[in-house]
Amino acid sequence: MGKEYYDAFAMHPSQAMTAMSIGAATPVGAVAVDQLYTNSLHATLLIVYPHSSIKLATKITKSSTVADDAPTILPINSTTWDGAHPHEVIPTRCSIRIANATQRFQQGGVIRSLRSTTGQALPTTNAEFQAICDSIKTNDRVRVKDGAEMKDQKQFNAVVVDGTRSNAFIKFGDEFALNVDDPTVNVTDHDDAGNGAGLALALKAGIRGNALELFEPAMSPLYILFEPFDTDQQYEFTIRAHYLCHYPSGKLLNNLAIHLPSNPMFLNQKRDREEAKGSTLNNVISGVESTLMGGLQLARQFPKMGKYYKAAQSAARLPMSFMNVA
Repeated sequence: MGKEYYDAFAMHPSQAMTAMSIGAATPVGAVAVDQLYTNSLHATLLIVYPHSSIKLATKITKSSTVADDAPTILPINSTTWDGAHPHEVIPTRCSIRIANATQRFQQGGVIRSLRSTTGQALPTTNAEFQAICDSIKTNDRVRVKDGAEMKDQKQFNAVVVDGTRSNAFIKFGDEFALNVDDPTVNVTDHDDAGNGAGLALALKAGIRGNALELFEPAMSPLYILFEPFDTDQQYEFTIRAHYLCHYPSGKLLNNLAIHLPSNPMFLNQKRDREEAKGSTLNNVISGVESTLMGGLQLARQFPKMGKYYKAAQSAARLPMSFMNVA
């Protein structure tokens, strides 16, 4: 899928590959549309990640100036699933498009973006949240933009950070999440050697509010940090994620499963090209340009996949001969 393989807005969910064969799966796309408001007191952090649930992102900000108070954490959920939940999924893409919707003469502030390569437990206190913000600011890969630069849409794409996990199905939903308010859960338990096994298991189980796949990611979590500014800023964003899904046998969506090709060398090449863009929030290119960049090379290398590109070509109103698809 060419230069823009990881662009979830330009590509269709069926235009995906895996590093190893996974058998038949149903390609599905999930979308979330939301707004974010900054303030003059505290920073706001948006973490975008294709969770194996209805959640696509998390907004975090300080709840007060008291270090030990719990921060304000709000999930960004997709309504795409509409109750038709799969049994298990593999995320293949996740992209966000975001723009500053504040009146032009009031736009400002500092926005830091980071495509992370490591997992993250969500904070339980304002002090922990501040530590996460500080770690983003000091990261060598972080990129900075001014709020006025965000007047036009910018895009950020996730890439694979763990090849093994990115080829394994993850249970959909909250099977591995524990209720933090459950009095029977003790996150301070230790093993006989005093190694804090109870806490480690609680972290992996989602005790601190994060899903297991964010703590041990298959794809790169996307961090966008909005610094406080004198004039409150309004941002509007759309998140789109693609999945390969297993649905219960006999269900309609199970019958729509298809066999997708696998080619690790091709995927590594496309991942490296996307990763070379770094953590910069990029300008959104035109739909026709992105579709062509994303489909031409793969369609030529894998002619049998040409049928998955007919819809995209029809939208671009280009003849089949242009893409040389068999």
